[in-house]
Amino acid sequence: MGKEIRERFHNKSKTMLDLKKVRAKEIEDQSSALNYFNPTKDLANKLHPVYVFTKIASIVEETPDIRTYRLVPDFSKGTKDVPTFRAGQAISIFAEIDGSTITRPYTLSSSPIDALQQHYWEVTIKKDNNGFFTPWLWENWKVGTEVKSSSPFGFLYHDYIRDTNEIVAIVGGSGVSVARTLARDIIQNDLPYNCTVLYGARTQADLAFKDEFDKYDKESGGKVKVTYVLSDEGSKDWSGETGFINADIISKAGDPAKKTYFLCGPKAMYDFLAGEFEKLGVPKFRVRQEAVGSVDITKYEEFPKDQIGKVYKLTVTCGNAHVDIEAKADESMMTALERNGIAIPARCRGGECGFCNSLLVKGDVFYRPDAEYRRIGDLRFNHIHPCVTYPLSDAEIEIQLVQE
Repeated sequence: MGKEIRERFHNKSKTMLDLKKVRAKEIEDQSSALNYFNPTKDLANKLHPVYVFTKIASIVEETPDIRTYRLVPDFSKGTKDVPTFRAGQAISIFAEIDGSTITRPYTLSSSPIDALQQHYWEVTIKKDNNGFFTPWLWENWKVGTEVKSSSPFGFLYHDYIRDTNEIVAIVGGSGVSVARTLARDIIQNDLPYNCTVLYGARTQADLAFKDEFDKYDKESGGKVKVTYVLSDEGSKDWSGETGFINADIISKAGDPAKKTYFLCGPKAMYDFLAGEFEKLGVPKFRVRQEAVGSVDITKYEEFPKDQIGKVYKLTVTCGNAHVDIEAKADESMMTALERNGIAIPARCRGGECGFCNSLLVKGDVFYRPDAEYRRIGDLRFNHIHPCVTYPLSDAEIEIQLVQE
């Protein structure tokens, strides 16, 4: 036995010595020129590019005020493919309007397989006649229009460790995007979890993707179920649920203790549902919702009403550059920056992603209480997210450079 061990060790030593000689020769023969090939970085750039350039391939009128835009790679701008994503994630759209760079996040309504195999994204957008961005988009986005966006981001997706295998997606307005992408993902990949969709709208005419959802409901073998809840529908040809999505309707989707709830819609819907979940005893960790973007901050009880209409000086520092702009107390600092033509890294506009993280050098501010996603270090060293921060005095902030 000892002889065999000595022979094996001797042979291994010879092999290692040979390998060292071969490796030394390889090093000697190497070119002195730098090799910039980095497979990890190349893969990261492919999956998570800073910007994605696409063109609008088609536009579908889902309802009188909801459209679905199909985006395909713009080869002329260097985008060879659209990155895949997790069902429920969003992209941030960048647009130049009157000299200002505007960003708006939209959940992808297509599925990850659509991106991976069919090479397209779809975004479904509801027009807000009182808004700023969507009326502009309605007038300017045509087939062939070039679109610049971020890569997909966000946390509103199913996680096998965190979530149960029974999802209830409660959606309204363009929030239907979340329900559609989840349903398509489950069916296309035969995933081991189910989704019940509770879709709230005013009338039947306001339901987007109804034919598609009806097909999933009938043909998915119970993996996708859909219930429509119409608030203004009192006609004889409607026999479904009416009113608002409340505790009673939610409980019909099954035992709340076995469900994970995904919410996507207006803030008013989130506020109402918080009370309904409390009635049902649903713990907060079982409720996930899309980050709320632009809000009317004056409607918050915590916001000091004597600040409404006041205007302050906001000093903006980026590197060695300084500029003073006007910022209204009842508009977010990000809105003030965009209005003055100052670009800042941005994605969700709801305080969640942290892309716009900035340093508050001085000044008093109001931080949106339902958007507190900052880390302990951010709080300790006075960092803010301008998208959910409102000036209550003259202030100064240091912002990040936009990566081009």
